[in-house]
Amino acid sequence: MGDVKQLLPYRGTTVLGAVIEAASASMLGEILVVTGYHGAAVEGLVPDGIRIVRNPDPARGNHSSLLLGLAGAKHAEAVLMLLGDQPEVDAAVIDRLVEVWQEERPWAAVAEYRGEPGHPFLLSAECAAAVPAWTGPRPLWHHLVEDPDGKVVRVAFDRRAPIDVDTPDDYARLIG
Repeated sequence: MGDVKQLLPYRGTTVLGAVIEAASASMLGEILVVTGYHGAAVEGLVPDGIRIVRNPDPARGNHSSLLLGLAGAKHAEAVLMLLGDQPEVDAAVIDRLVEVWQEERPWAAVAEYRGEPGHPFLLSAECAAAVPAWTGPRPLWHHLVEDPDGKVVRVAFDRRAPIDVDTPDDYARLIG
């Protein structure tokens, strides 16, 4: 579905608009949006005051967008990675991850919905600095969710995982 899914209507805004509203209502400091396919259309949804980084080669995949976002936030102590196609992630989830950062300063943290890991992910500056060297399929998932080094904090939420809008069926479930 590409970036076009971020343009789909959702609760009086768009899929991406809901994500941006949640981020804006949360305790996050700066917000940065990375765009790819349909970048100009998606960027038109981004309110003033939010930085935009356009991935010039989105065909390289999500990891390339992640690297651009991390480069754009290189001076941050930590980065919270939200997906622009998960509009059900709300400010309460974001704020809980920020609180975990403020209280514990973990290497990384992952949201866990009724025992199942999911987004958003929180990356400390140390973790973010390691990301460019990660290779292979789904490197972020491997290092954070599978956590081979035992350095990642799981932050539990007693709710179902947010829908990740990747297919028309996902969108139908979202608005269902």
